[in-house]
Amino acid sequence: MQKVYNKNIPQSFLYKNSNSKDFVRLNNHAIIRTRISWKKLRQSDYTKKGPYLIAGKHIENNIVKWDKCDHISLKDFYKSPEIILEENDIVFSKDGHLGNPAIIKNLKNDATINSTMMLIRLDETVNPDYFFQIIKSELFEHFIKKYQTGSGVPHILLKDVKNFEFPLPNIHIQNKIVNLLSSIDDKRRLLEEKHRLYKNLKNYYMQILIPAYHNKTPSYQDSTKNSQWKKSKIQSIGQVITGNTPSTYNAENYEDKEGLLWITPKDYNGHKYITDTRRKISKKGLEKCKIIPNESIFVTCIGTIGKVAINKNDCACNQQVNAIIPYDGFDTNYIYYYIQKNSSRLKYISNQSVTPILNKNDFMNITISYPAIEEQRKIGQFLSVLDKKIYISKRNIENLKEFKKNITKKVLI
Repeated sequence: MQKVYNKNIPQSFLYKNSNSKDFVRLNNHAIIRTRISWKKLRQSDYTKKGPYLIAGKHIENNIVKWDKCDHISLKDFYKSPEIILEENDIVFSKDGHLGNPAIIKNLKNDATINSTMMLIRLDETVNPDYFFQIIKSELFEHFIKKYQTGSGVPHILLKDVKNFEFPLPNIHIQNKIVNLLSSIDDKRRLLEEKHRLYKNLKNYYMQILIPAYHNKTPSYQDSTKNSQWKKSKIQSIGQVITGNTPSTYNAENYEDKEGLLWITPKDYNGHKYITDTRRKISKKGLEKCKIIPNESIFVTCIGTIGKVAINKNDCACNQQVNAIIPYDGFDTNYIYYYIQKNSSRLKYISNQSVTPILNKNDFMNITISYPAIEEQRKIGQFLSVLDKKIYISKRNIENLKEFKKNITKKVLI
């Protein structure tokens, strides 16, 4: 697929392949409107009830969140009859965060758009759901990048949107494409709902199973069991190692692919485990590094404070990271979840300068509450199961996104 960004080349040449379709101009198949500039509304014009006023911030995952919309009076509503929304209208942001479209479905109350939005109402030759897939695709994303204006707040102009070109097969083919892509969207929504469920479950059980920093025991323990829980400083539960950086002026210290993993804050990706790093240490660089065994806990202590992860393989880290190698009687997973829940404590005691720093001595003196090792393991294993489900569901969502992206290129463009 060839991508062309020269503004002098017609839009239809942005995506050309052996199965390219005829491209048409949007203006020939739709009414495109915005709120007239002198009819803009101020926040003081908003009301507690009345017709809905949609802005880009009210659209989440391409769906209008009606309960979050602003309201205006009927008087202001009827001042702009040309942008009163109808079923199957498509709206998107023309100012600021460009794009983010939504299609109006099951409209039960009067609604309109604010001055940052644009409305597209298609004629009978275009299935609105088909065009909705178009406006969510890379074709429209590239169009926006190509024609956006504004040095501060980006804008897309009405005259340019009118000239937007898109492939338009016959209505029968459009319907087939809609059925295919909509089924993928439905699958993605189910996966996203499952992902949110797992995250909510983890947050719930983190609150129950892991004590807050100021408490000795978690909420599921009653007062008769307090003696089973203890508090110790980090320096008493594991060996603490602060990493370092071999000279970056000597290229022989690093390798691109082979070599020992070298953890820096940039390698934290939101997952529990770090299995790869951007840079790796060569045998020569290892002369300046401390090797840290697998199943250790890595905590960022300079810049971004309190990010936490576990290594699956022996590795090293830079000076922005402290590693904890747990002693016997302490479970890696439990310590990980305790620090994760109480990361705000680390931020609180850090030196809040331009670059926040939690020095090694303060870090080692942070206290951790913990039960007997058997219970630590049970808690760690239970939360690990939820984390794995969160990871897998997120990966499935990303895979489905990529799948739809590839399918969209084949059937739409």
